[in-house]
Amino acid sequence: MPQARGLVPDHAMAYVVESELEDQRASLGWMEDPAQGLRQAERAARHAIGLNDPGANARADAQLGRIHAIRGEYAQALAEVRRLQPNFPLVEFGNRFADPAARARLQLALRKAGGDGLGRGCGLGGS
Repeated sequence: MPQARGLVPDHAMAYVVESELEDQRASLGWMEDPAQGLRQAERAARHAIGLNDPGANARADAQLGRIHAIRGEYAQALAEVRRLQPNFPLVEFGNRFADPAARARLQLALRKAGGDGLGRGCGLGGS
């Protein structure tokens, strides 16, 4: 990824992919310090958002939501989800979670926020 970023340093999607890769490395235990991997993933996603590419921003926001949910930071995860399109169905967002336990924790947080776990009833779209 450093080579890709070097070729096109202002290409937001390169940072989104880097974030997803670091997240996977951390989640699958392919590094000594998974917390450091999630910090790297968060840093890359935030950098992508800073480049202001609407297509990359949606993926980066979803990625940040996933990172926060993995850490158990449900309020932050919900804030990232809310930054997505107002009518973005959470069921699609939830399917981005490779880890079923993380998806279940986010859905539980949504229920506690007054919704049904699918984004309906808590300001996240849906019907």
